[in-house]
Amino acid sequence: MATILCVEDEDALREDLVEELEDEGYTVLSAKNGEEGFKIISENKNLDLVLSDISMPIMNGFELLKQVRENDAAFSDIPFVFLSALSDRDQILEGKKLGVDDYVIKPVDFDLLFATLATRVRQITKIKQKQEKEMVALYKALSPEEKNASEAAQNTAPNVTQVPKQNNTAQEPTSQTTSSPPKLPETGKLVTGRFQLLGLDKLKEKLKDKTDKYMATLQTVIQNVVSKNLSPEDVCKIGADHEMMICFAKLSEEEAAYKIESIKREIWIKVLGEEDYQEELSINSQVYEIEVEEEEYASAKSPWDLIQDRINKAAAAAEERVDIFIGEILERAEVRFTKLYNTDGKPLPISVATFDGFGQNKLNCINQVIKPDDPRCLIVEGSYIGQTIAYMISNLSDMAAGVVLKMSYQLCINKKEFENALGLLEKLPKVARDRMIIAITNIPPKLHLSQLSDLMMRIRPFCKMGMTEFQLEMPSDQNFELVGASILMLDFHEAKALIRYSKPAFVQAIKTLRLKKKKLLITNVPEKQIETCKKLGANFVDIRNEAA
Repeated sequence: MATILCVEDEDALREDLVEELEDEGYTVLSAKNGEEGFKIISENKNLDLVLSDISMPIMNGFELLKQVRENDAAFSDIPFVFLSALSDRDQILEGKKLGVDDYVIKPVDFDLLFATLATRVRQITKIKQKQEKEMVALYKALSPEEKNASEAAQNTAPNVTQVPKQNNTAQEPTSQTTSSPPKLPETGKLVTGRFQLLGLDKLKEKLKDKTDKYMATLQTVIQNVVSKNLSPEDVCKIGADHEMMICFAKLSEEEAAYKIESIKREIWIKVLGEEDYQEELSINSQVYEIEVEEEEYASAKSPWDLIQDRINKAAAAAEERVDIFIGEILERAEVRFTKLYNTDGKPLPISVATFDGFGQNKLNCINQVIKPDDPRCLIVEGSYIGQTIAYMISNLSDMAAGVVLKMSYQLCINKKEFENALGLLEKLPKVARDRMIIAITNIPPKLHLSQLSDLMMRIRPFCKMGMTEFQLEMPSDQNFELVGASILMLDFHEAKALIRYSKPAFVQAIKTLRLKKKKLLITNVPEKQIETCKKLGANFVDIRNEAA
């Protein structure tokens, strides 16, 4: 049976609650205020639910809930049921914003209380069973159909090389290449991509004795996804540490970056997107055009090692030039406004503010070598926001009916930069604010929706409506009202991966979007894939003009 923490300052009522819950078969812990309650929550990994009073000394129920939800620990999502004599709408709304799951009003109707708790416990059980099922699925080999598809893809499509697992005995390292390396073009230039899984050491600590089985499955899945996404002329090598190198036969550097991004998102959705792994794992990708002398390439003992060396040098050179790239963006890059389209291919009176081709190219170079939380990213974003607002002020008569301004979560949680951005938005006349749509991007995994709601409330006075990124767990009546966003946006590759690997949940999410009269914007869409977006449930699309 479930374990419940009862937090209540009235001794008599707390004792009654403990006794009644134990009679129902629950394991019950108790505390007389929020401070004691938080200590118990943080120390008990097997706790299933918290039943808490609101009005208490030292730390009340709202403060306890806020401290739990804002904590990064595993218990931050534990279900909360408030027990209170307060039936005021504002109090209930406050609890909902903080992430409370349900209310039971005093004086306690025990039948109602038991029914409420039983419902929540059933939900907890279903979630745990689903997570266990997903965990088992990760350890199993792919289904026969998927294996056959993978083998067929490897026989007819790209040259995908898998490096044998190394043992721990002291010996000369074996060659990283188990098949022919890519043919060097006459120009001596190769468009190469590198893809790395970060955080595997942390995941291994979590999986313990299940590590080898999971890693073998992960290797198979990566190989299968790569095979489906590359052309027969492309060559790929997957290392034992799941580092992947690809040499693209016919793509430009920009097109290769787009392709790598599609592979990255599909692997994330298929394998790494499980809730249990989002905190441990992340994916890093880089794409560079490297140059190799023909003689050097022909005489190399391991051409793959030579390619790896060139990629490392290109990454190091790019990292050294980050500050130069930032300076060039500040001096030369300009904001442009790209129209959105409906799923019939017709332009809409809504534009997205982005950097021009020069600025976007430099920004891509920067993003390949520094982390999203690097403070230098905020310098570039501040320039983008400032230029967009300045242009809107001076060109009101030419502006579209709606203008999408992107604002990263990293900027929003930086107090100084966020206040600067709000100060710029404050300068907009009302007619411009009535056209502004602010989109919060780069939302971290497992961010509690109440935190996102707080940001939406802060920006709401400065815009016509809010927009944020689509998350599969988001579409429910309560969560949609909590977030307060009118439009959800989803990357094209991610949408395709969701419909492939999480179809029932994705279809239900789209139904809820329709029911709640929310809109879905699919971004980064190849021009020939608009019809696909209609089938995915999009209301409008942001077209990527270059061919994928």
